[in-house]
Amino acid sequence: MDAAIAGLIGSLGGVIVGATAQAAQAARSRKWQIADQDRTAAEAQDTRFWQERRTAYAAFMDAEMDATEKINWAWLINASEPPPEERSNHPVSEAASEALRLATEAIPKVTRLTQEVLLITSSDAVKQAVMSYNAAMRSYNPSAAHRGNPDVSEQGRALVMRLAQGHTLFVAAAREELRIKDSPRSGPSPGRQRPLNDDQR
Repeated sequence: MDAAIAGLIGSLGGVIVGATAQAAQAARSRKWQIADQDRTAAEAQDTRFWQERRTAYAAFMDAEMDATEKINWAWLINASEPPPEERSNHPVSEAASEALRLATEAIPKVTRLTQEVLLITSSDAVKQAVMSYNAAMRSYNPSAAHRGNPDVSEQGRALVMRLAQGHTLFVAAAREELRIKDSPRSGPSPGRQRPLNDDQR
């Protein structure tokens, strides 16, 4: 009887030890699974943020390059306008007015996209570059910058240079934040490394 009880206790002890070990292993596996899911979710979030930033930055670049081109053209065409007494129905005057209109319409789009970039970026360099471009753009006053201004050409060149510098700063800062590298064999490449989350930057 004693031997039977001892055997039973031993068997039960083995079952309990086995069950405890299985439960511990299951708990560890569950912990690893949760950690893996969290890591996968974090990587997916990083990738989504990377894509959203890339889309916003590309849209901003398109808009500011378009604005720079139109502002430059407005300066050039208005600098070649005839004297006031010859402007009535003059082809150059009509082209100058159209150039001013297009330049004026391009500015609000850049301003709107600037807010999107500032909202989504985590890079101080990107913020500074965007604000640098916008500061130059805001100095452009279509209603007063052209006609009757004897320094129109020089001021136009200086403004376009500032806009171009703002663009260059933005491209460099955006590429840095997005971890876009140049390919040594084929020049600039849209390839990227895995994005880092904000804590890693």
